[in-house]
Amino acid sequence: MKITKRQLRRIIKEEILKEMHPRAAADDAYAAELEEKEDELATQIRHASKDIYGTKDHYDLRGKSVEELEDILYDLANSPE
Repeated sequence: MKITKRQLRRIIKEEILKEMHPRAAADDAYAAELEEKEDELATQIRHASKDIYGTKDHYDLRGKSVEELEDILYDLANSPE
């Protein structure tokens, strides 16, 4: 796909403005914090799943929100097994 010089200039200008915006840093920090929490929950789910079912990959965790991951972990913690 080809882009014109004008399109390239617009893309660069948008990125520069995005970086200069004061909320951009806060948004990046929030996204990083959210991703770290998702990773930690996924790790806890894998370990609990291994303890209960014998396999780490019992659940498909891709694309799950923090709330969904917390629900899965809660269900695992209250599992009758």
